[in-house]
Order: sequence, then structure tokens, then C-alpha cells
Amino acid sequence: MATTRPGQPIHLILDFDGTLTALSTWGLFGRLAKARDTRQYLEQHPRQMDEMQIDEGHGSHDGVANGESDEPMSEENESDENESDENESDEPMAEETESEESESEGTESEESEPEASEFDGHPLWRDLIIAYSNDHLAHSVRHYPVVAQMKGEGERATPEQYVTWLDSLHSLEYGCAERISESGFFKGVKLEDITTVVKDALDRGDLKMCKGWNTLFEMGMPTGSSDQPPIISKLSIISVCWSRLFIWKSLYMAAERLTHLGLSDKATLLDYISSIEIYGNEIEGLNSPLGSTGMMTGTVRTTREKANHMPAYSGGRAATTEKRQDQTTPLVFYAGGRATDYLCLQLADFPIFCEAETIDKYYRGFHEIFRPLCSDGWIWYDVRRWADKVDRGEAPRAWCAHINGLLKLAKWLKEETRGMMRKDGGLRYSE
Repeated sequence: MATTRPGQPIHLILDFDGTLTALSTWGLFGRLAKARDTRQYLEQHPRQMDEMQIDEGHGSHDGVANGESDEPMSEENESDENESDENESDEPMAEETESEESESEGTESEESEPEASEFDGHPLWRDLIIAYSNDHLAHSVRHYPVVAQMKGEGERATPEQYVTWLDSLHSLEYGCAERISESGFFKGVKLEDITTVVKDALDRGDLKMCKGWNTLFEMGMPTGSSDQPPIISKLSIISVCWSRLFIWKSLYMAAERLTHLGLSDKATLLDYISSIEIYGNEIEGLNSPLGSTGMMTGTVRTTREKANHMPAYSGGRAATTEKRQDQTTPLVFYAGGRATDYLCLQLADFPIFCEAETIDKYYRGFHEIFRPLCSDGWIWYDVRRWADKVDRGEAPRAWCAHINGLLKLAKWLKEETRGMMRKDGGLRYSE
């Protein structure tokens, strides 16, 4: 499989939580009930508007009800291209070396356990999150796929055992969705309540997009020229997030705060964000005049269900070798950083494990998530080195490439399309 071929379109697919966002958004859903209650009160008592102070779990927050905002996040107001990239070198990582075994202990969730901030917003939310956490712990004790070893020898599981573990979480995730539906926690919530929570979270920094997110999206914007098509021919999101509308609002409102774009380009970016495919779940009835029914809908809650939305032309699903030689067929790049991304990474033409934190935290994150698969040593491939091996027809001793953040991914994709083609149709990569 060639890394790419001249003129072949690129279909970039991204995870949302932890890939496009720097922080987990799980806790923000707990604030929707408070936003709903505040809105309903103000609808019934309009004269109280000026006296309202919205508290989303971090103390009073004057002015939000009146449309005022705190200082905007500086990172959202500058182009990601122009930000300093200290501690992040574009040089490929050192020659592949075997990684050390993870020192972390215990069982690994398909998602991280909730942090204290995820209890914000409503007492019932705390009960729901604690119930999920307890269920997950009990489930992990029974099903986590680790072959018993002597202390210090690490944990081992085959890829098949690991997928069986991920599949076993189906009942857990749907049980959580059913518990939330039955609680009525989201009943009456409207899209405008999501807008309130997203705006407030952006103001406070509780919702922060990863550096480089907007650069990737701008690389997919229509250029208006058939001679110069966008670098990314298609961009999609596949996420286990509970609401597609929440994902869209988060991206849209973050883009509204960008200051490096002119009015025309920003309008084009906002239209582009509104047009991208988002595969995920939803809170039923957010656009209803009466608000949500409170029911959790959707069938994208596990790694296998995410994989079901990978395009049929992705490498893992291509019917024949000849089909991959068709230069009009998009090459599928998938970037994610969670256990729920495992099968999507397996199916992509170019699988990329990506996080936005520092290299050390990023490195530990991979090993904490895929610990049972890494106990015998892991060959660490920078995205350039992984691509170079594949381009030469060699099989990397790894099932995905690694890159430290979306900004580096954007730079690498730009580099790939800036006349770096060899005569044989391959790619050159700087060493």
C-alpha cells in the first residue's frame, strides 16, 4: 500500500473528545439541567434577568445571563499556524526503540474514569456518574482481558482478546444511557441550553479545542478553484459523545472566536463546519418547542459501533487491491486517542494515534489505554517514519503511527502535498 498517490483525495476522520478537545467534555453535560432550569425560570420571571447569576459549579459567574462573557481564551483568538510550538519538534522521532512496559496498575476503562469536575452542575448528575463508575469497575473485574502473570511481568492479551473486552462494554454503555433516560435528567433541555453551556465553558476554559484543530478544518474548506482543490477532500467526525449537536455547537462557537480570519473566510469556515458529517448519538428532541424528551438515542457507543461508520473504501474494508489503485478513491486517515478508536484505527489506510499533551503524557496515555497489547514491547513510530516504511513497501512493526498533536498532523499533511512527490509517485520524508 502506498502512503498516497499524486492527486488521490484525503478523507480525514477524527474522534472528538480528547482528539479535537484538550479536555473531557463529559462533565459539561451535567450543566445542561442547570442551564435548562435557569432558562425556564427567566422565561417565567423576565424581570429577574438582571439579578440572575449563573453558577455552573465554579462559584458565581456574573454577566452570563446578560450575554456578557469573560476574557476569551487566547489560544482560540490566534491562528494555530502562528502559535509558537515550543517543546514540539517537527523532526521525526529517534530510531524505533522498544518501549518500556507501563507501570500503571488496575484495569483500563474504554474511557477514563470521571474526574471531580465532571460532577458539576446538578446533584443527580453525581449519582448518575458514580453509578456508571461503579458498574464499570465491577464489569472490569470480571471481563478485563489480562492473562495472569507473575508480578512485574506485565499484562498480556491478544488483539482478539482486547476486542472481545471492548465489545463486552456494549451492555455497560447502553445501560448507562438507559439509566439517564429513565432519570429524566435531560428532559426539557433545548439546543439553546447547549449554546449556553458551551459559551460559558469556552469563556472559562472548561472547553478548549486542541491546538491545530482549526488549521485542519481550514485545510478542508472549499478553495473556489478546480486547479487547487483543498488538501483535505473530506472531513468527518465519529464520536461516542452523547450529542452530535453538542459537538457541532462546540466547533461552531469556537470557530466564531477565531480572529485571524477575515469575515468572508470565517463565514466559509462556519458553513464548512455545519456541513461536515458527524456520526454520534443524540439527546432526543433538543429542537422541539417543548425541549428534549430526555431519551438518549443513537447507536455509536462502542468501538465496534464507531467502526461501523468507517467508509466502505477504507483500507481495512477495500474489497480488492485494484480498488485501492483507483486514484479517485479517497485515502482514509483516522486520528484518535482512545480505546473506542481501536477498530477505526485498524480499518484506516493511515491510522494515527494522536493526543495534544506533551510527549511524556502522550506516551503514557497510549500505554495506559493499550497496556495489554504493549507488554512485550512497543515500537514507537513517528508519523513520518511510519509513512516512509509503508511507502517503501515495508510493514511497520506497529498497527498505527503516532503524532504529538493536531497541529503537527496539519503541518505534515501540508508538507505531503507541497510538491514533495518523487518521480515514482512516492513521498520523501525529511529525516
